[in-house]
Amino acid sequence: PLTACNTVGNDDTITTTETTVETISNMDTLESITSNLQNEATSDDFSNQLLEKYSTQDIEETSTPKPDSSNSIPISVDFSNYDSIITMYRKIVELCLKYETISHDEYFIFSNDTARNWYAKIFQSTLLLYPHNADGLDGNSYEKFGYTVKDLNNDNVSELILRLDDHEVISIFTMVNEKPVLMDYYWNRKNCWIDPAGYLHVGGSNGADRSFLQIYRISNQTGELTLLEEGGTDGYDEASGGVFYYKLLSNEKIYITEEEYNNWKQSLPYANFEVTTNINEYMPFAPLFNENHPAPEPYVSPSKG
Repeated sequence: PLTACNTVGNDDTITTTETTVETISNMDTLESITSNLQNEATSDDFSNQLLEKYSTQDIEETSTPKPDSSNSIPISVDFSNYDSIITMYRKIVELCLKYETISHDEYFIFSNDTARNWYAKIFQSTLLLYPHNADGLDGNSYEKFGYTVKDLNNDNVSELILRLDDHEVISIFTMVNEKPVLMDYYWNRKNCWIDPAGYLHVGGSNGADRSFLQIYRISNQTGELTLLEEGGTDGYDEASGGVFYYKLLSNEKIYITEEEYNNWKQSLPYANFEVTTNINEYMPFAPLFNENHPAPEPYVSPSKG
């Protein structure tokens, strides 16, 4: 059975929610988000190109937003309920293909800084997880985007999971005081999938010899993400010609052997689970585009002619 790593607030959990009600007003701007992601050393050339181009576009407030051609007025971004988030997310998926040329305030009205910052995080994650081919972002991939509404921790509060049709999670929201709260967001260097028991499996890499694997659970008491397990690799070991392996124990990083690390991974819940094959059986996928919301025509970048 899983046990939490350390104590914050009680005897058996540590909470690591990135977004809490108290810290919402201090969240990063789009420019710093892209800068931070770039500093986390993604080695994928295409993702680097996206970050380099997109990081030059800040979301600046305008006093008179221009109407979107497909809507009578710009979309209001206030994160007041799950439906409003899905509407915003649908437009984000469409606009990711136009990221080279768009001005965000032509399409959205942001109710406050929190809405602007959460929007920036979701746009960034969607952009970096967008399926792409040799020519760049795949303009025929709208059908891969959707969402799931499900109670992940059996506390009678449903979470909203923005996701792709395989196992990739873009972001997760829960309800706090009857309002949505962004719990976390993910991208190509910090992936997340959810198992049938509602555990979040988060993994990523900051280079060839530095990686991490984490298991989270949504706390029934606080509604926050609770880190249960973490391990990974921590740099090149010159002596052995391999890498250093670690795991967290009582919130302290301890170094372990490769065999111990592999045994630890096998002890995790659903260690050998075929998530891509089975996820839609327990996480029903609702596509963003359907009869009521037809997919737009595939977009061709001006740079592609």
